[in-house]
Order: sequence, then structure tokens, then C-alpha cells
Amino acid sequence: MALNDCFAMPESKTRKPSIKFPASIGVGVVFSEVGCAYDYWVRCWRVILNNLETSRIYDFKGIMYFFGKSQLASDLLMDYRLTDLSGEYYSTLDRPHDADADELLVRAGNYLAAIRNFVNLEPSTVDPSDETAIEALLFFAKFECELRSGLPTLSFDAKAQNISELRGIMASSDYTWAHGNIIELNPAFGLTGKNLAIGADGDLLIDGCLIELKTSGRIQLKKDIRQLLSYYILNKLRDKSLYIDAVSVYYPRYDLYKRWSISDLMTPSQEERLRQYMKKWLG
Repeated sequence: MALNDCFAMPESKTRKPSIKFPASIGVGVVFSEVGCAYDYWVRCWRVILNNLETSRIYDFKGIMYFFGKSQLASDLLMDYRLTDLSGEYYSTLDRPHDADADELLVRAGNYLAAIRNFVNLEPSTVDPSDETAIEALLFFAKFECELRSGLPTLSFDAKAQNISELRGIMASSDYTWAHGNIIELNPAFGLTGKNLAIGADGDLLIDGCLIELKTSGRIQLKKDIRQLLSYYILNKLRDKSLYIDAVSVYYPRYDLYKRWSISDLMTPSQEERLRQYMKKWLG
């Protein structure tokens, strides 16, 4: 299959969402937070189904940004013996915000406990409508969005519209495509050159297949494949690269999963040209 054939797939224009959301749900939704929380949800499922260590949730950027990696590693969060938080967010709580710092800390600890409890469940006992878990994912999604955008979090409450939107997307999802043995949650591909620093990270890497989760209401194969190939090339340029031989994208609103081998998308000579272009860009 040629790359242009992938871009011209009929699903991009004719496929309909697999679940019809009430018209009122999209109103007032913060889609960046919902998309990030959905990423967390799928990664939690991988922790459960692959029996991964519970500590893998500490790699969620929103959690790490709030608490700080060293504090998470010491695992003191569950009994709130928090004395020296290193998180970028918590260390700046002297700025204006709408919650007392101590109250916010306890709230974050409760939400982290909810996620920990969730990923320790047996798959057959998981309740996808668990509102506490949904609120917890949306809470920490706020801080990843702040980290990426630089815009401060002004409210720490999960909006009812966001909860409904996330629950609807979760209900329309089928995770049969996500089975595998070698799992990387949120693999990093960032590089720093003389001219430019690129921060880049994927959603999932399962058995050599790099997967992007797209909660958008539109299917944009051309844009999304370009993003995946950029990550693939960046990975190739890293000193310690991850094994990737395929890329895929999942659109949960449509329950649509598409997968391509790298060899389906470009020839070795095309890959080398992209590699040289990226190296020149980085400097």
C-alpha cells in the first residue's frame, strides 16, 4: 500500500461515529483534558491486562508534574507524609489558585489512590463508569495540559461535560487491538540539537507498534501518519532507540483502528531522506 493510498482512505470522510453523543455533551467540553484523560485510561487498562507494576502510573506526566518524580519514587503519597515535594506544579502553589494548598494536596493524594486502586483490580471487576476514577484521570490531565501549554490551571474540578464526554468515548472503545507483551506507556522521542530542541512522546508502544490515540471528532489520516512517522524518525536518531516496525492510530469515537508496517509507508531511501532532513533541522 502506498502512502498516498493511506491518505485517501474513505473512512476519513464517510465513516460515522460508532456512538452518537447527545448534542449538549460537546458544549463546554475541554477537549484537550478529555483527550489526555482518555490516554491515561487506556494506559491504565494496559497496566491491568498485562499485570504491569502499579508504579507505571507514576510516569503519567500530569502526576509527575504535580508531585515530582523523587517524591513518587519514595512512595510516601499514600499516607500523606509529604514534606519536600519536588513537583514543578506543587512547588509553585504560591501563585493565585482557587484551593488551599494543603487541601489540594490531600485531594491529589486521594485521586492518586483511586487510580492505584483501579489498576490493581482484576479485569472482570473493572467498572468503566466508576466516577471517582474518571474524575481522578481528568484531575491529573489538567496538569499535563498545563505542562504542555504553559497555561495555568484555574479550576481543579472535573466539569460535568468532561465527565460525560470521557465516559461516552470510553463506552465506544474496543481494546482488542491493544493486546501485546512488550509495552511502553508514553514512549519519549525528544531530541536536542544545536539548532532546535524537540519534545515528542507517543501514546503507546506495543510489540514494536507505535500507537496514537485520537479522540478528535475528525479522522485525519494524513496528519496523523505524518506525526507517527516523525516520531519514528526521531526514535531512529536517538542513542538508545526503541524497536518500532509499525505504526497505528485508533479513533475511539469511531472504534476505528488502522495499522501499517513502516515498509508499507516508505521505502528505505525515503526513510533515509527523512532522517537526513530531521538531522539537518536539529543541527
